[in-house]
Amino acid sequence: MTTVALGRTAPFPLCRSLSRRRRARSLWAVVDTILMLCAVALVPAEASATTADSFEPDGTYSSASTIGTSGIPQQHTIFPSQDEDWMSFTVDAGSIYAIETAQNTSSDTLDTVLELYDSNGTTLLASNDDNEGSSPYSRIDYTASASKTLYARVTGFAATSIGGYAFTVRALGATGTISVPGTADFGNVPAGSTQRRTIQVKNAGSAPLTITGVEISGSAFSIVRDEANGATIPAGGTREIEVKYAPTVGYGGAPNAVAHSWTNVLVQYNYDVDTGVLASRTVFAGFLNTGGAGDLAWRVRAPSSERSGTSAVVAGGGYSIRVTVNDGRGTGLVELLKPVTKTWNFDRTLGSLASVTVSRVPDGRLTITSNDAENPQKIVGLFGVCPKTQSRASCKITLTLSGLTKGALKLGNKVTAKGKVTSTNLSATKAKLTLQRKAGSTWAKVKVVSRTLSAAKTYSWTYKPTRKGTYRIRATVAQTATNKSAASSWKTFSVK
Repeated sequence: MTTVALGRTAPFPLCRSLSRRRRARSLWAVVDTILMLCAVALVPAEASATTADSFEPDGTYSSASTIGTSGIPQQHTIFPSQDEDWMSFTVDAGSIYAIETAQNTSSDTLDTVLELYDSNGTTLLASNDDNEGSSPYSRIDYTASASKTLYARVTGFAATSIGGYAFTVRALGATGTISVPGTADFGNVPAGSTQRRTIQVKNAGSAPLTITGVEISGSAFSIVRDEANGATIPAGGTREIEVKYAPTVGYGGAPNAVAHSWTNVLVQYNYDVDTGVLASRTVFAGFLNTGGAGDLAWRVRAPSSERSGTSAVVAGGGYSIRVTVNDGRGTGLVELLKPVTKTWNFDRTLGSLASVTVSRVPDGRLTITSNDAENPQKIVGLFGVCPKTQSRASCKITLTLSGLTKGALKLGNKVTAKGKVTSTNLSATKAKLTLQRKAGSTWAKVKVVSRTLSAAKTYSWTYKPTRKGTYRIRATVAQTATNKSAASSWKTFSVK
């Protein structure tokens, strides 16, 4: 599937540019045909304007001819029509190669299609029809990830194409291979607090890697330490970039979607790579959740179908919505009804809904540029959540002792500790009681127990001492998201 995206600067149907493209290709086919007919008319009957080249038979990868990587051209022909030429060559890990067809003689006008295959001869790595868009010849730049044999396949664009061409493979040199994590998650960080993450930049290639630039976006993110920018990293080496997340705005309450465009792309046209026929359209929308974490419902409608569902969102998170609609007949609308109202109107649409995807977009980006020829720019998505902190309600816990006579208890009898927890916003569910016994001038722990609070927020615990002495007991309740911690005063009693 070939995808072409249209942005806000190109709001017109893609069919116009594709028509020009098809007309251009048709023109080359006409030129091929005219030149072929001219050649037939001018050459005596016993002669042939185009003949098979000396590398035949080379019509499969198993019978491919070999070529070096020094850039010395080989002269090939596509003859007869629908002929295909296969060439093999070896590459070294980390090196960059230019594989291309070109005009062999001044009369050559062949429109070539070039394909590059992996060492098994069947896995397509890259393809190119017209180099730089206007030339009928082809070029592929390839960075080798490993040392191996590759195969190139050359055919004519039109079924009737015949003609000569020059084929070359040139080694352009070696660069390192940059490797960084795709994302960095800073977790939940309250407003006013900070969290740091270390990003490792690794050279996974066999040649030196030079980092030429490091930039960061996202108002809550900053670089606090950078060993990578400007450094040349040897093969297998690493450098570190330390990033700080320091949010200033917290988000809370119920989720609330506000329309937000995270990309300039309005619609993506998806074409079948084999037939060139429009298969589907993907339209884009987005929103910012200005509330807390929770679930947001969505609903999308096209002329022949409707879909709905829910997606979990984090506090303050940004999200993109991708709606893919199969190509159909007639005219119609695509309507995103929730969580953000948006309408797309097409002159020619629209079949059934193929998919609806809601995905979180990064809160910031770390962009690293290098001399890696295959991936000169790598982006690390930075994610963080800043939930709105709630003020905790004050809390109070009481403690009384029963079973005592004038603060004393006979050995073998029991003492009961009980009390109540009060708060305007209590979410604690247990009270903790700590019992200590005096040992000289210090207090030694005897027991620590937890008791579940009743519906009335009361607790009770009964204890039977096994030794004489002086004891003391205290009740506490832990801090939660809604209530502060609290502790009773120590209550002392003796066992005789």
